[in-house]
Amino acid sequence: MIIANLGVRERWARYTTVAITAGAIVLVAFSALSGLIAALPGGSLRSLAPALILLLASALGGSLLATPVRSFLARKLPFDAESPVVLLALVGVILVVGEQASYQAGHDALAAVGKAPQLQPLDVVLQEIPLLLLAIFSVGLFTRRSPAAVLERLGIVRPALWQLLVAAAVAGAFYAVSQGGQHLQEQLDPALARRLEESTSHYYAAIAGVFGIAVIALAPGIAEESLFRGALQPRLGMVLAALAFTAVHTQYALTIDTLLVFTLGCGLGAVRRFLNTTTAITAHAAYNALAGIGIPTFLWPAGVGAEVALLILAGLAWRLARPAVFKA
Repeated sequence: MIIANLGVRERWARYTTVAITAGAIVLVAFSALSGLIAALPGGSLRSLAPALILLLASALGGSLLATPVRSFLARKLPFDAESPVVLLALVGVILVVGEQASYQAGHDALAAVGKAPQLQPLDVVLQEIPLLLLAIFSVGLFTRRSPAAVLERLGIVRPALWQLLVAAAVAGAFYAVSQGGQHLQEQLDPALARRLEESTSHYYAAIAGVFGIAVIALAPGIAEESLFRGALQPRLGMVLAALAFTAVHTQYALTIDTLLVFTLGCGLGAVRRFLNTTTAITAHAAYNALAGIGIPTFLWPAGVGAEVALLILAGLAWRLARPAVFKA
């Protein structure tokens, strides 16, 4: 990403970025073809699916090397078709989404999560640091922008009190939707719902107590929102950013929870679009904290009442502040 940002002004860096991007596409395509050749003799569509998905991803990524293709997309999305940063980001998102879709098609993700070592608070921090670094360097820290300009580009600002109220209301709404999604999963496929519960309970068993919940709330909230909503969304749009966000949450396999992650990504994208990334960070962190703590069944009536009150207050605050929001 540093070279790509230098490529905005330096020709050598632009060509280097294109070469690196093309090389990554070729490697993915070669991996896909190797898998396809290995699976072809007597292979079923299910066994061929992982390689076919990777092949499709590499083909889509390869098409983006053509400037006319990026120019067409630039009519729909607010980016510069000539930018090497945009090229690398677009291809990167497509390859990551393709790789994760290929993995889900060829592996039992829930079984893998259920056998994996339990996630520790330090693991969470170490997983999120690369995303945060990618966010700040992808928008040109020390190459095109100063630290203050980076924060502005990422949408990280000091929030107003009413925006924190909106974040709390959004987090409560997300929590209610997630609980509804889990209930729906139990109704549609009880066995799959049990496997999902067992694998995630095992994986997150060590994330407990005030410290663990604080880490699982703050680290993903800050890093993931900075990258997906702060850096990616303003250039690639809400849907692609939400897809990339979903792709890094593979522990839920192909379940309703994965659809809920995408919905959460779109909801946080709306918060970023109409307010700022700081509010999205706050909403994400508050949601993770709620999910970590949990709300006992006997407290649900009180929780619903509190959420309704929050939504009303947030709506009133939004209505009063709306002219200022759109002016900004």
